[in-house]
Amino acid sequence: MENVKSSNSASGFWLGVLKGALTAFILSAIFVLVLALIAKMFALPTDVLPIVNQVLKAVAVIVAVALNVKGEKLFFKALLVATVYSLLSLLLFVILGGGFSFAQFATDWAIALAVSVITAVIKSRRRA
Repeated sequence: MENVKSSNSASGFWLGVLKGALTAFILSAIFVLVLALIAKMFALPTDVLPIVNQVLKAVAVIVAVALNVKGEKLFFKALLVATVYSLLSLLLFVILGGGFSFAQFATDWAIALAVSVITAVIKSRRRA
């Protein structure tokens, strides 16, 4: 009976991580599409777009961790959400024809990790 219980908790753990990563991924895609539309409509300078893009990705991860990471092991779940999100984003970018840049991936991943841990810290402090 205990084996079934641990199997359910493990699947719940991974389901939460996957939900968080997919939430961040979908929010990030929506934010980037809206940014592209705004940039096209208002002719925003191209040097501003990468900075705004990073901020929007960070906001997507913050929202995803805040909504989907619950229960025990907040920090570990938050780190996994950030990692899976970063890998999904990289995969989509490569599929869409963008080249692989390790520096860009490392930057995206580091920012996602940082904001996910900060969000987990805030969630843990609010719970206590």
